[in-house]
Amino acid sequence: HGTKVTLTCKAGHSSTGSIPITVTCNSGSFDDVTETCTADECYKSADWNTKNLEAESSTSFPVSDGTVVTLKCKAGYSPVGSDPITVTCNSGSFDAVTETCTADSNSCDKPSDWDGR
Repeated sequence: HGTKVTLTCKAGHSSTGSIPITVTCNSGSFDDVTETCTADECYKSADWNTKNLEAESSTSFPVSDGTVVTLKCKAGYSPVGSDPITVTCNSGSFDAVTETCTADSNSCDKPSDWDGR
């Protein structure tokens, strides 16, 4: 009862609120905390792979919050929609990508069951 604890964001995260914040234990529970911490950097999105997209080779991950990354179609694929595609790192995640790339008509993907042959 009456114990005070100071909360901070963990490394690689920040808050737009009042962090650090001190909370007090009263009657068996700590004060409610409404502040949140979000990641300061972004990693490659798994969604890009399913859409046959990749970041330009000059991009080194993770990237800082606010960084704009240009995506391109993987080799053997052509864009459906905008080209080039740019996404921005915002609070630990990239903008959603609606564009995709489809296989060129003269190329074939290696079937997954061929791995190890």
